[in-house]
Amino acid sequence: MKRLCIVIALLLALCSCSSKKGGLYKEAVKVFPQRLEAAMAEYMETVDAPEITGLEPIYDCDSLCVLQCKATGTDIHGKKRSDTVRYIFIKDNMLSAFYNRPIYLDHITGGKYLNKQEKKEYRDKIIANGTKQYSYFLGTCEPIDR
Repeated sequence: MKRLCIVIALLLALCSCSSKKGGLYKEAVKVFPQRLEAAMAEYMETVDAPEITGLEPIYDCDSLCVLQCKATGTDIHGKKRSDTVRYIFIKDNMLSAFYNRPIYLDHITGGKYLNKQEKKEYRDKIIANGTKQYSYFLGTCEPIDR
């Protein structure tokens, strides 16, 4: 029984991110601008829609998409505020199966803008940690009301 549970866990880890089905990038970029505007208004007190530059995926698969960009907005004092943004967009596979429709969660955070080598290292870390990394991201994200 214990071996069966281990085998099932390994199969779930392998299947949790298959690029054959297509990634979440298209879905993430639909939601991202609105979510970024709300986050910047809350944390940076910006009053306008942020200007997004350099938007690119760091990691993208059928259950997880991580984007990075630079975002600039104007605060309530008229001062330009800019920061590097990392956007985590994740599909909750368990809830999606339960409700028979995709259930997405997300999280916006600041971070260093990753260069080509650093993006590769970030992707390698996600792949190496598999299910643990997916669970970690799932725990840090909040549901998207849609």
